[in-house]
Amino acid sequence: MGLVDSVAGNTLTGTAVNTIGSNTLLSSINDGNGVRFGSSSDLRVSLRDGSTVDVNFSDEQTIGEVIDTLNTAGGANFTASVNSDGSGLQIVDNTAGGNTTEITALNSSNAAVDLGLLRSDIDNDGTLEGDRVIAALNSKLLKSLRGGQGVTQDFALAPQVLDGTTLLSSLLNGAGLSTTGDATPDIRVSPKSTPTITNLDIDTATTVQDLIDLFDTQFGGALTLSIEGTSLRLTDNTGGVQNLFFSNFTSGDIAGELGFGPGVIATTTVLGNDVDPARLPTQDYGPGQISITNSAGTTTEVDLSAVRSVTDLIDTLNNSGAGIEVAMNTAGNGLVFTDTAGGSGDLTIADVGGSIASELNFAGTYSSGEAQTGDLDAQYISENTKLDNLRNGLGITRGKFVISDSSGSSATIDLTQGDEITIGDVLKEINSKGLQLNARVNDTGDGILIEDTGPGVVAIAVEEKGSSTAKSLGLLGTASTPGDDLDGSFEKTIEVLSTDTLQDVVDKITDSGIDVKASIINDGSANSPFRLNLLAGKSGKSGSFIFDDGGLGLGTQNLVEAKNAKVFFGSSDPAKGVAITSTSNTITSVVPGVTINLKNASTSSVRLVVDRDNEAASEAVNKFVEDFNAVIEIINTYDAYDADTETRGILLGDSTLSRVSQALYSMVSSRNSDVSGIYNTLTQVGVKVGSGGTISFDSAKFTEALDTDRDSVEKLFSLRTTETDEDTNEITVTASGFGYDFSQLLNRLTDTDGTVQSKLDTISNQLELNNDRIDNLNDLLDDKRLRLQTEFNAMELALAEMQSQSSALTTLASLATNSSSSG
Repeated sequence: MGLVDSVAGNTLTGTAVNTIGSNTLLSSINDGNGVRFGSSSDLRVSLRDGSTVDVNFSDEQTIGEVIDTLNTAGGANFTASVNSDGSGLQIVDNTAGGNTTEITALNSSNAAVDLGLLRSDIDNDGTLEGDRVIAALNSKLLKSLRGGQGVTQDFALAPQVLDGTTLLSSLLNGAGLSTTGDATPDIRVSPKSTPTITNLDIDTATTVQDLIDLFDTQFGGALTLSIEGTSLRLTDNTGGVQNLFFSNFTSGDIAGELGFGPGVIATTTVLGNDVDPARLPTQDYGPGQISITNSAGTTTEVDLSAVRSVTDLIDTLNNSGAGIEVAMNTAGNGLVFTDTAGGSGDLTIADVGGSIASELNFAGTYSSGEAQTGDLDAQYISENTKLDNLRNGLGITRGKFVISDSSGSSATIDLTQGDEITIGDVLKEINSKGLQLNARVNDTGDGILIEDTGPGVVAIAVEEKGSSTAKSLGLLGTASTPGDDLDGSFEKTIEVLSTDTLQDVVDKITDSGIDVKASIINDGSANSPFRLNLLAGKSGKSGSFIFDDGGLGLGTQNLVEAKNAKVFFGSSDPAKGVAITSTSNTITSVVPGVTINLKNASTSSVRLVVDRDNEAASEAVNKFVEDFNAVIEIINTYDAYDADTETRGILLGDSTLSRVSQALYSMVSSRNSDVSGIYNTLTQVGVKVGSGGTISFDSAKFTEALDTDRDSVEKLFSLRTTETDEDTNEITVTASGFGYDFSQLLNRLTDTDGTVQSKLDTISNQLELNNDRIDNLNDLLDDKRLRLQTEFNAMELALAEMQSQSSALTTLASLATNSSSSG
């Protein structure tokens, strides 16, 4: 706990307890964002003798391994180690010379900055002190804020400080006072008790304390000087009724330079103007300095050069005496600055050196006396984030999805190859496809961003390909407009309208897909009894979430802190027992094969008696038999023929269905040659194929087998031995039992490129071909219909003409007949 010490007073301040050591995993530093190594040399160490050493990291996993790599590369030239307070690394230059020890990054590697070593030995003492890589307990490093962009750190200047040691020559920003430089008086002063004027030669004083002492000596306490901030205060202690007089003796303006007058001062005490002491280097890198003017009008400059974490920032500001109080906001994702000076003016915060106030969004003037940073976007997703840790520890489905860029080109992203461990692996897979886009961690450090680098003709789109991988990565969907990026942030923003009811808000939270359960509770109060209740979708610390009401003023209150269950194994004394944690009240990792259900907290130890549970094993096998038979029943339904009704199953005679069925039967009935002992088939332990194609289970025979040779039965079901290739680290299963073999069979059948999916793809392709054929036939029919209609219309026209001609002939014939009769 860092409390091994003794003090004379009542308060003991412990040393840091959150430190790094040789065994510290790199994945745990930088707020869990780890270290990003390059593909070749990562950094260069430039030494005092002018020589340089390039360092190439490869697969280092711990701080100790990083130190070993540095020291191996450096040889006798430098020594790397953890620094004295355990917050970072240090490099001791063992060479001699006039150059400055410095570390720079190579080949765009981020290793130097992530290890806190991208800096120089600014005080040239031979030791390069690395930056902090681990925050205090329950805090975040400043470098993690703003989505991992952090705050700008430069070689810092100290804030303006006026104290007794301040040289008079450093006043007026180093210009000093314009004294005569000799024994000639510089100022004329008289207290309120007497009109007698005293001439003072300030050249006899070197420091501000010398000047204070000069007044004390000359006036014996009747007139005193004191320091307030960066100004001097002149006080008359005589109780006289005349005016206080403070003026120049010569043509110079010493009185004005000291902040008083020159001239008559009617008050008993006066605070002079700012004497502007010069700033000096702090010999450190840091985020700079800020000035705070509180509501009472007092301005305080605060040095933040040593601040590295949010806790450091809060403590430094609260201990600055600036008349403010700084704390985390209700959501826990930002800071609140509250003016406590009690004045009527505004609270004003500004950068003096550096830009931390602007970058963290608390620079400005606030008439309300309160400044809020809003969400500081602490990064929790980086290239090193493991995919299994995403979604509150639920991980992601390893499958495939399709990305289309803004030119219309598309590619399949395959995360089933077995080497996709981290977010960085996903980014490499996406960026390797030659599409006109770029995938990276987004600017808020909470997801993947796909940037459009193409022509912006169509919007970037991501769609699934037989899995839910894109959705679990937050990437499923389409960019809002062509040319826009697609942001897979795990942070969800809910738009609340003025017309929304509380139920509307609950529905919107539910529809957002975030792993939080929203509901409404009624607390029974007479006025406004309904409350919004949010519950994590997963228990334990990994289920924690941040809720920011966006300024709606919902008055949220955290009822239950996200914590893991903790027990001590072996002893009730924490000093002797082994601490075991779990995200739920069920622990399975303590005793192999034993599940421990935690019922309630206890101050005394609980003794567990573990006995073999044949019944549980028997129930597990019986459950498998039931599930197997359920699958066979479905297969039989689809592959059946009813002679009475002459009804065919929709998959009758399908070859794929037949292969699936045969593979299942073969697995349960075959002999396992990898298993030694007297049992190497399921039939021997009570599982056999029965009538109607189903399998049956004889629990009595199974129990007898357990009693006869339990080890052999266990191997039959759970054997799995592996070996690892030393060159490639590839793991190969060399022997396996029924459980592993059946699992692999199911994978081969149901994977995205497995037997079933291949058949589905074939059917889908056939449907597409059939649909295309239908479209073609429709086109042919349309053409033929048009041709027939044209022919029909032409025939109709011909018939009409023939009828017309027939009428004409009939008329002619009639005329001819009439003419013949009259003749």
